[in-house]
Amino acid sequence: MNKYKILLIDLDDTILSFSKAEAYAIKKVCEHYHIEVNDDIIKLYKDINLKYWHMLERKEITREKLLEERFKEFFNTINCKAENTDKANDIYFSYLTSVVFYIDGSVAALKKLKERYKIYLITNGVKMVQEKRLSIASDVAFLLDGKYVSESIGFPKPTKEYMDYVLNDLKIDKKEILIIGDSVTSDMMLGINNGIDTCWFNEENKKTDANITYEVHNYDDILRLLMDES
Repeated sequence: MNKYKILLIDLDDTILSFSKAEAYAIKKVCEHYHIEVNDDIIKLYKDINLKYWHMLERKEITREKLLEERFKEFFNTINCKAENTDKANDIYFSYLTSVVFYIDGSVAALKKLKERYKIYLITNGVKMVQEKRLSIASDVAFLLDGKYVSESIGFPKPTKEYMDYVLNDLKIDKKEILIIGDSVTSDMMLGINNGIDTCWFNEENKKTDANITYEVHNYDDILRLLMDES
């Protein structure tokens, strides 16, 4: 697997468990608004949030619109009269950035991968949120050679503009790059749409018809794929 020199790795639900942090943060939002919290409420918010992130990926809405509309729809759906979505986002972000949960094996594997590859982070997350989370996740942050945050670039994954920016910055043949991530619509399509090899981090054994290059289910699989000495 020596043909690759650079790994572009997604952050959320690939290195860090965004799902766990998200559940923690939405519970705190619900507590603030005196909303009874249960698994159905958390799933409702997650589904609404994911819908808007997919719309952003397809360039159907702006990041600002996403932040405005997700809590508006959430509150409307559960008939909660919240004062404004800015307050809800502030509460949500304050708790989202206060904790990190590592995906099993991620830190140890990244340390091994660092021996052979340059590692860059690729993320569609909000810049302020990702920077704060990485400041807590110092075990990961010091292993990175750089990061590409879509908010800073001005385009989200999986757009061509996002990848053009990354390629122009790295100045390397795309054949020497491997994209690793959990999202088919964001990470895998970023590679597929731009002729770059992909590695789908599929912890939950989901199905896809996308033409991905490799599929792995945990970090042991990644190490077997990328640290094979043969």
